[in-house]
Amino acid sequence: MKQLQFAITIYLVIIATTINAQVAGLYDSYPIDGYTELSVKKATEFAERKLIVATLDYDEDIVKKLDKNKDPEKLSTYKSTIKEFNADIKEMVDSLWTLNKSVKYMSYEDIQDIKGDDKSQYVVIIMVRLHEKPTPGTSNDKTVETSYDITFDKAGFGGDQKTNQIRSTNSHFTLMRVCLLENLKFPNQMTIPMGHVVPQPADIAFGLTYMDWYIRSKMADVSDKDMVTQINESCKELATLTLLISEEDAKDDDIMGKGNKTYPFKSQIVTKEELEAHILAKTPGYAYVNYGHNSACAVKVENRTLLRVPKPSEVTLISTETTIAKMGISVQKLIEKGAEE
Repeated sequence: MKQLQFAITIYLVIIATTINAQVAGLYDSYPIDGYTELSVKKATEFAERKLIVATLDYDEDIVKKLDKNKDPEKLSTYKSTIKEFNADIKEMVDSLWTLNKSVKYMSYEDIQDIKGDDKSQYVVIIMVRLHEKPTPGTSNDKTVETSYDITFDKAGFGGDQKTNQIRSTNSHFTLMRVCLLENLKFPNQMTIPMGHVVPQPADIAFGLTYMDWYIRSKMADVSDKDMVTQINESCKELATLTLLISEEDAKDDDIMGKGNKTYPFKSQIVTKEELEAHILAKTPGYAYVNYGHNSACAVKVENRTLLRVPKPSEVTLISTETTIAKMGISVQKLIEKGAEE
C-alpha cells in the first residue's frame, strides 16, 4: 500500500488493526462499527463508566537481557522511558481529562486480568503501537505488527539509537485508543495518532483534547458536518493568538513548510518543557500546534478549544494541510472569505 494511502487511512477517529495482517486491504477489510457516528446513548456510556489509563511496566526479561549484555546506557534508557511516560500521562490526564469522574492507572497486564462482567464498568485509554514490516518470504507484502505496550527494540525506544525521542512515521507509529474495555482488541476503535513512538506530553495533551471534544460533541448529538462548521469558525481565532511551535518541529522544513510558504500569524518557538508548562498552566493568548501523520492541528491553550483539525469522516480523514504553513494559509483564506461575505 502506498505511504500516502496508508497515512490517510489510519488518521483520526477509526483504524482497523490486526496482528500479522497484510497491509494490502488491511484498513478497508472491516465494516464501520459505528464509533464515528456515535449515538448520544453510546457516547454517554463512555462518559459514565470508570476510566482506566494504561501505563507501562518493566519487563524483567528485558532488564535481565540488557544487564547481561552490560549495556548500562540502553538499560537506563529503558527504565527512564517507562518512568517518564507514566509520569507524563498521569500528569496530563489528571490536569486535562474531565469526562470521567473515576480514573485509575493500571498496566496492560493488570487490565487483561479484569474478567467477565467487571469489564462493563470501564472505558480504557491505551497507547497502541503499529509497525509495518516486510512479510518474511515475500518480496512486496507487508505485515503490521501491533503492540499494546511500547516494547523495547531497535525502532521502539532504546535499541541502537539509545533514545526515546523517535518521531512517528507512516510505517511505524503509536496511537492513543479510547474504547470500552470489552472491545479492547476490536478493530475500528476511536484513535488519535501520536507524534512520537513514545508519546511526548504535547502528544498526550492533544489526544486527550481531541477525544474529549469528539465524545462530548456526540453526547450533545452534534453531527460530523456541524463539527466541521464549528472548526472552520473556531480556527479564525488563530489570527489573534501566538502559536507555540516546538523546537523539534521548527527545525523540520517538511513540518513547517518550504520555500516562501510561511505561517501567516504570530508564532513562537519553544522547548518541549516550555510547551508542556504552557499547556498545564493554560496560559492565555496562546495556541499550540500538534503535528502527526502529515497533518498540522492547533489547540487554544487557555481553554483547550480545538481550533484546527482535519474534518471527521466515517472511514478516513483527508487533510491537505500537511504543514504548519499550509494550516495557517488555509485559516487565512477562511478569514478573508468571511470578510468578503
